[in-house]
Amino acid sequence: MSQKGQFGKDKQKCIKILGGRENIKKHLKRFNDKVIGINLDDKNDEQYYIEALGEIKSGKIKSGLMIKCEVASDGNQSKAQSLYIKTRVKQIIEEEKLKKEADDKLQKPLSNEKEHNLKDYVEDFPDVDPLVIFSKYAAMITLLVLIVIIFVELLEWMLGTTPL
Repeated sequence: MSQKGQFGKDKQKCIKILGGRENIKKHLKRFNDKVIGINLDDKNDEQYYIEALGEIKSGKIKSGLMIKCEVASDGNQSKAQSLYIKTRVKQIIEEEKLKKEADDKLQKPLSNEKEHNLKDYVEDFPDVDPLVIFSKYAAMITLLVLIVIIFVELLEWMLGTTPL
């Protein structure tokens, strides 16, 4: 048997063992995405690549990041630029994510947060009756009002003025 014929049989065995051609393509794509670090099929992030390239072309780069990229690429300028774009895109995506989270928190109404906190408090103390808490506060307020009235009456009596 020729060497080419043996290779063809071995190739078919490998394809069969690895689960077919489609499975191999899927794993190779996943491998490429991990090695390269870029999902070439994702069209949602293309604007960030354009923005990062624009930073390089305009000279408005993040100097510290570019220096890191040049060091990592052993001074190779084109590799440094590629690494800069790749890293900068990740940074921009993270910045966008943080901005969105902050906006979502600002959009959340405060009244719902207060109600939620009150519900948490009630859940933390399930044995306490809210009516009991209200009556205690009402009694304390009444007591404070009586103390103020007595204090005013004593002050008027000490000063010799007529009561109200």
